[in-house]
Amino acid sequence: MEHLTALLSSSDMQVVLGVLNLLYVFSKRSNFITRLNPDRRQALLTRLTYLAENWGEKENGFGLAECCRDLPMSKFPASATTLHFEFYVEPTDGTGAKKQPSTTVSVIHMENVDKITNKNPSQIMEELLETYAVPPAKHMLLLTHVRLAHSFSSYPKRLQCVQARLQALSILVYCSAIQDNINSLLYNGLIEELVDVLELKDPNLIEIKAASLRTLTSIIHLDRNPKLGAIVDATGAASYHGFLPVLVRSCIQSLTEPGADPFPLPF
Repeated sequence: MEHLTALLSSSDMQVVLGVLNLLYVFSKRSNFITRLNPDRRQALLTRLTYLAENWGEKENGFGLAECCRDLPMSKFPASATTLHFEFYVEPTDGTGAKKQPSTTVSVIHMENVDKITNKNPSQIMEELLETYAVPPAKHMLLLTHVRLAHSFSSYPKRLQCVQARLQALSILVYCSAIQDNINSLLYNGLIEELVDVLELKDPNLIEIKAASLRTLTSIIHLDRNPKLGAIVDATGAASYHGFLPVLVRSCIQSLTEPGADPFPLPF
């Protein structure tokens, strides 16, 4: 498990997605993750939480459906490719022992991170750590922000980041590890954003749509689910002519009727 956790910090999002696909199977079909050593489990869940964190929501220009469309960067806020990271420095004495926590906030601010094309996120991260005394506990969070800012302007990489975010969210729900962050990760409007992704017409987005549907399915399994009503309303599940029932019937028809247009599949 340490190897899988370490691979989540890869600069290659294909590697990250491969790990997340495996962890998704573990989380949904077994209690393997919940039975891990507490330290290993916490290290894994912390990285998943960073991957699943809110980017800024639809009203701030970061709606999931908008991020899944091949739009010019002028349609997104400048903060999409800006690294702004705040942290407290951990002061030490001459022997290396920690002193009282610092109350001074240090800030890393870099604009146009996506323009640094001669370096990958890991190399940018190494340079930042040489310049700033970022506490080790914040390294993964910083890398996650660097990787997103570096990838956002590239449409294929942005899609990978969206898919990773949705997959990480599903894993956290199935592991019952979302309660402490439920309001920030399952924020108001997320359900509608997931349905917006499902309603996109681009046939090349089938994997993203599948990830959105898996995320909705995982949220349904929450104990004392506060989002169930929102899911039913947003998907039209209570109506015969609602979006989700029509989608299901279309899938069945395309698979069973000879000569019907084949429904795109992610394999």
